[in-house]
Amino acid sequence: MKNRIVFFILVSVGLSYLSYRYGVKKSFSENHYCTDTVTIVKTDTIKQLDVRYTTKYLDRVVVDTLRSVDSVYVRVEVPISRYIFEDSLYRAEVSGYGVELNSIELYNSKTVESRIFIKKRSPFSLSLSAGYGISDKGLSPYLGVGVSYNLLNF
Repeated sequence: MKNRIVFFILVSVGLSYLSYRYGVKKSFSENHYCTDTVTIVKTDTIKQLDVRYTTKYLDRVVVDTLRSVDSVYVRVEVPISRYIFEDSLYRAEVSGYGVELNSIELYNSKTVESRIFIKKRSPFSLSLSAGYGISDKGLSPYLGVGVSYNLLNF
């Protein structure tokens, strides 16, 4: 009877060792990366508004070879146009006869990607156990260390 118990203990220790080695190999082979992509939209706005209304007066009119200066001021209408250029990344306003930039707004978006290493846990574990067991002397309390297999994780 003692030989059977010793044989059973040796077989269970051997199986525990083999299952541990199998679990370690499997857990190292199934490690994987989990990619977490977070999109952060950050708006950098450079806004400069300079609306100018200027009237230019011509104080001298030179005609051919005549060198006299005319002192009459003449109001001249200069066509001033205003344009707005827009896209998903910027908005620009330009105006004037000689075109000048009135305002610009820049919209930059930034994408942040982080990689997280997740190690796959082995389903086998070493645990303390307590309870009742059957032996050659009948039912007796049992306290020991055992190898267990996790069926559910919560």
